[in-house]
Amino acid sequence: MYGVELIQKVEWRVGKMTEKMFLTIFVAKNIFVFLIIVFGSWMLIKKKGVKISFRRMVECKLKNILEKNQKNINSTLNVLVCILFFIIIVGSLIPAIRDTPYIIHNNLMTFKGEVSTGSSLVSKNKIETYNIKVLNDAGEIVRLYVYGKNGIKTGDYVIVKYLPHSKEGVLIKNVGLKQVHIGLLIRV
Repeated sequence: MYGVELIQKVEWRVGKMTEKMFLTIFVAKNIFVFLIIVFGSWMLIKKKGVKISFRRMVECKLKNILEKNQKNINSTLNVLVCILFFIIIVGSLIPAIRDTPYIIHNNLMTFKGEVSTGSSLVSKNKIETYNIKVLNDAGEIVRLYVYGKNGIKTGDYVIVKYLPHSKEGVLIKNVGLKQVHIGLLIRV
């Protein structure tokens, strides 16, 4: 029994990504992003926006022009910061909130298919995030951000569990090239 526990601890150090680890990372990342947005918004409200001072700048024509247009520059900067916050909220936090029932019930979507576009990076015993497009047997293409190890190449047949709205998931199994491992696909 002790040997099995030791092997599991070694697998953890080597970098075997599990669904539980993925969900923990996903939730922690989105809580962190949410806190940054809240803190940034609070700072914008407290300080009444982002303000840039040109007093310490060396005397030149540019300094005079910037000081004359300081109000417009600060307003433009505040609008850009608000747009950035909006993009982060819409692109990251709203899909994460929509995935909350899937996280609570540990009900990740399973997708099997061939990688049509991948990073083709090969690393040993290192968990990385891969941006891939997967084509399943029905012809459906899904773009995913997948946590896995040892690389995912274009043409590999993979089994991925992912959150449907965030399109982030964990690599369950990388069978390898579809043409070479036809016998393995039947068992999968």
